[in-house]
Amino acid sequence: MSLYAPEDFEGFSESSKTTWVPIANSILHIAIDLTEFQCVIAFIGVIANLFHLIVLSRKSIPKTSVNVIMIGIGVCDLFNMGFNGYDTLVALVETSDKCRPPASYLWKVIGFWASALEDHSRRLSSLFGVLMASTRYLVIRNALNPKFDIFSKPKFALITMLIAFLFSTFLTLYFWSRYRFVEVKPWNPPIECQGFPIGYTAPQYKSSLEDIYLIELTLGLQIFSVVDGLFKIIPTIMFPILTFLLVKELKKAASSRKRMSTETKEEHSKTDQTTKLVALMAIFYIIAEGPIGILFVIQGIITKPFGIVEMTVNLIDIFGTFFSMNAIMHCVICLAVSSQYQKAAKQTFCFGRWSKRTSPLSKPSVSTDPTARKATVKNET
Repeated sequence: MSLYAPEDFEGFSESSKTTWVPIANSILHIAIDLTEFQCVIAFIGVIANLFHLIVLSRKSIPKTSVNVIMIGIGVCDLFNMGFNGYDTLVALVETSDKCRPPASYLWKVIGFWASALEDHSRRLSSLFGVLMASTRYLVIRNALNPKFDIFSKPKFALITMLIAFLFSTFLTLYFWSRYRFVEVKPWNPPIECQGFPIGYTAPQYKSSLEDIYLIELTLGLQIFSVVDGLFKIIPTIMFPILTFLLVKELKKAASSRKRMSTETKEEHSKTDQTTKLVALMAIFYIIAEGPIGILFVIQGIITKPFGIVEMTVNLIDIFGTFFSMNAIMHCVICLAVSSQYQKAAKQTFCFGRWSKRTSPLSKPSVSTDPTARKATVKNET
C-alpha cells in the first residue's frame, strides 16, 4: 500500500496539501480495511439472493409485474455479489502472496469484462428498482380502471425490463470499450521468493481502469462519465418522489375502502403489503445509489490532481458496501413485510415442519356426530 504524498495534490497550496493528504490517506485506510468485510458481505449476499430467487419462483407467489421485476433485481444482485466476492478474494490473495506471478493477458481481459458486466448489472438493478416503484404506483393509481390492468401483468414487466436492459447494455459497451490494455514493466519475483530460476520475469498487463495514468482523457470520456453518473443519480432522485406518491395513494386507497369496500380484508392486506415493500426497497436504493452517483459525476468533472481522482475511487469502494447491504436487505424486507413471501419461504424450506406434525402422545379428536362415533367404535372392535 503506497500512501499519498503532497506531490499527488499538484496545484494546491501548501496549506491545502497539508489538509488533503491525511484525509486521502484516511479514506485509503478505510477502503483497505473494508476489503475483508466486503468479502463476508458478498458471501452473505449470494446466499440471501439465492434464497430470495428460490422463494420468488414458487408457484404460490403470484407472477405479477412487481414480482417479475423483483426476480430481475434478484438476478442482478446475485451476479453482483458473486463477482464482488470473487474479485475481493483475488485481491486479498494477491496482496498477501507477493510471490504470485501476475495474471496472464487472457485472465486480465476476462476480469476486465467481468467488471463491465458487474457495472451493467448494478445499473440495471437500480433501473429495475425504479421500474418496480413506477409500476406499483401505476397499478394502485388505476386499480379501478380495467383498461390499465396491463400494468399488473408479467408481459408489461418483461417489455419494460427489456428496454432497460438494452439501454444499460449500450451504456456499458460505449463506456468500457474506451479503456485499453498495455504491457507495463515486467514482473520480477522479490528476493525472498524461492523456486524461480535466475533472471525470471513475467509479462505484466494493466488496463487504464487500474492505472489512472494510462487513461487518455478525451472529452468524450469525460462527458460520458458525467452522463453515467447522472444516470446513477436520477434513480436516487426519482425514488423519493415515487415513495411519496406510493404512500399518498396508499392513504387514499385506505380512506376510500372505509366508505365502500368490494375487496376482502385479506386482499386489502396483500395490497398494503406490496406497496410498503416497494416503498421500503426504494428507500434503501436511495441510500445505496445516491453517494456513488455523485462520485461518478465528480470523476467526470475533476480529472486532476491525481490525489483527488484516486480519493473518489476509494470513496466509491467504501460506498459500495452500502450497495451490497442493499442487495441483502431485499430478502429481509420481503420476509418482514409480505405474508405471502413468508408462507412461500416456510413451504419451500420446511420451516415449522415439526410444529405441523401431530404429536405421538396426542389423542385423536372425538367426533360429536353419533353415527360417526358408532362407526369408530365398530372399527376399533
